[in-house]
Amino acid sequence: MLPSFFGMLIDQVQEQIRQKISETNPDVFVVDIQLKQGKQSVLSIKVDTDQGITLNACAEISRALGLLLEEEPTLDFPYKLEVSSPGVGQPLRLHRQYQQNLGRKLHVVFHDRQELKGLLHHVDEEFFVLEPLPTRRSARGSGPQRKTASEPVKVAFSDVLEAKVFI
Repeated sequence: MLPSFFGMLIDQVQEQIRQKISETNPDVFVVDIQLKQGKQSVLSIKVDTDQGITLNACAEISRALGLLLEEEPTLDFPYKLEVSSPGVGQPLRLHRQYQQNLGRKLHVVFHDRQELKGLLHHVDEEFFVLEPLPTRRSARGSGPQRKTASEPVKVAFSDVLEAKVFI
């Protein structure tokens, strides 16, 4: 049995990964690093740029990380390395991802489980502004209550449980 991700992939290894990515392509930032355990373990690294990442950039980073991690004694078990974009529908994790998605539709779930869908209009250090989209209730009346508004809504990052871009 493998130890937990953070117990195994210590901060030093994560920093090595981030540093190698920065050296390989300074425009790329790390969104998330996860080790998915199962029949075959997968080291999944989500990367992006402020303009969006290309398949070629992901491949270049994957090659560079593959060489780096072959020498890493902490990762002394079989695993598959995946380097990819977070993609639409994945939770936004970093402030710069909000900036990158200005003008796109966002589905926000608050800590109290209320929801709001809207166009991402503005991003500041502590909050962002959504122009709400019309909401529909399910025919059966089930599902979470949705926050509704017709005017732009100022949303504090601290109030957000999860936010995803949707089409």
